[in-house]
Amino acid sequence: RIGAYFHDGLWTDIGAIDDYYQANFYMKDHAFFPMIKTRDNERYSDEDGNVICASANVFGKSVNSIVNANATIVSGVKVRNSIVLPKSVVERSCTNCIIGQDFIFKLSTL
Repeated sequence: RIGAYFHDGLWTDIGAIDDYYQANFYMKDHAFFPMIKTRDNERYSDEDGNVICASANVFGKSVNSIVNANATIVSGVKVRNSIVLPKSVVERSCTNCIIGQDFIFKLSTL
């Protein structure tokens, strides 16, 4: 049996890590994220081009990044052009990275 679903909106394949990164930044740069209420957090934009969840703790510096729920950027750390996944703690500076709870993936192709 085969079925079809009509979708009249944004869709992108995020099967590769670079595609995931680019899709998130497309959404950020085209105002899909600001003021969207998620199940338990509200995201907002700031003057440095970030999209940050209200539950995130940014003690360091974040520029043009996406900082998800309950993530922490510690004091003295600078994150640029990166995605910080939920519950991650960033303890060293990163550029063009996807940062998880137990990994930092540096994107070399960007």
